Amino acid sequence: VLPILGSFAVSCKSRTFMTIGRYKHLSGKRIGDLLSVIAEACHDACNKDPAFPSAAIPGRHIRLMRELQTIKDRDGDDFLLSIGEYINLAVRIGIESDEELLQISQLLHSWDVIFMFNREELQAPENAYVFLHPMLLCKVAGMMFSFAHVIHTPSHLRALIGGLDYDIKSACIADMNLMKMGFLRFPLARILFHGSISEFLTRDAEDHEIVMFLQLLSAMELMYQVPQPCTDKAILEEEGKMANNAPAGQIHRYFVPSLSPFSVPICLKESAPLLFHNGLHIKHSFNMIPNEMWYKLQYRLRPFIKAMSVPCPIEGYNGNGAPGYRLQEADEVHNRWKDGMWLHCEAARVLVIREKDTIRMFSAEADSVDAEELHGKVEGQIKNLLKEYEGIQRTVMIECPVPHCTAWHKVGEVMMLDTCLLYTSDAADEEDSVDLGGRRIIKKKKSQKITEHIYIEKKNISR
Repeated sequence: VLPILGSFAVSCKSRTFMTIGRYKHLSGKRIGDLLSVIAEACHDACNKDPAFPSAAIPGRHIRLMRELQTIKDRDGDDFLLSIGEYINLAVRIGIESDEELLQISQLLHSWDVIFMFNREELQAPENAYVFLHPMLLCKVAGMMFSFAHVIHTPSHLRALIGGLDYDIKSACIADMNLMKMGFLRFPLARILFHGSISEFLTRDAEDHEIVMFLQLLSAMELMYQVPQPCTDKAILEEEGKMANNAPAGQIHRYFVPSLSPFSVPICLKESAPLLFHNGLHIKHSFNMIPNEMWYKLQYRLRPFIKAMSVPCPIEGYNGNGAPGYRLQEADEVHNRWKDGMWLHCEAARVLVIREKDTIRMFSAEADSVDAEELHGKVEGQIKNLLKEYEGIQRTVMIECPVPHCTAWHKVGEVMMLDTCLLYTSDAADEEDSVDLGGRRIIKKKKSQKITEHIYIEKKNISR
């Protein structure tokens, strides 16, 4: 796995590039110099690879690759190979340990021989099967993202677009203008995926095969299912039969975080410190955050994502409710953003906002145990992603818990200032503290005036 080198902006017109960080001295040079940097990094990574130093690959690993190709040629209609069959195949050709099999599996994954849904642990629940045709999976995903570009192309120019495996007019009708909001319907997926899958199978793809590819794209962490209420009988009949586990009166659609056009409202960003003044304010600063990494974080936290409704301040408001506030509807449009998310558990809420290479978290709680668990889930997923994206560095800071103090401190440090003291596990009281990354820190003392618009009472939270 190659380490992340940095961010580079390339000009096709001048054939030069710009960058910051450790390669800043190369800014303004030719693209060839950038290619030299990449080639040097690849060469160093190859020589230092712990599993295959200097690209020395044992013959039994090549034999495994040939055996997999034989299976593909023999069973052309089979997309998946169970992990049990895969392990038995490896044992028969002489793979000696689980560690060795994981190493060769990661190599085959990077060569597009197989696709593993969890590259770090071969027998993880996500790897019940390995996918035998990664390029087909990439092509199907490409059809989905190509349509996202089509719908933003002026109507009179769409006829000029070529190379697509679907009819644009039929796809637009099936879409019902939902892809612009980041949602994929099954009828649209049927049109987008049918051509590519049918060409591979040399027969018409059936609905259950389309559903399987939707599940595969979800397992790739590109999108996730979202239940939505529906009262339209025609839509329920068309989409409801594909959602076997959906409650009555609901359908399942797929939300694609990278296609969402909505951002966290500016008024919510500005008022977040006030709305959450009783809770923890945490800041994760990275040297860079690849978009792919951020969208994977959203996918992995999906069990805790929940639409929330908060008062948003507006000027000159004279209606019902608190003066100067208006209640936004807690629907998909307002609460599924490309740069933020609401997280929710039984007695805690967390607002997560991405600002370039920084992730900010604001929390409100009625139960410190629930809040601690939710923060632990976020921390665990970020740590897992940092293992996958080698080269990304992170600093975690927390806003000083003393009222009216705007200082930020690194988690784990004891900071003694003239105006405040950040306690660690040696000094914190269990009742008034929360655990974060193995350190226990004091929460900000509740002020006498509670922010009633965001404060959570356990009894009012639906399970």
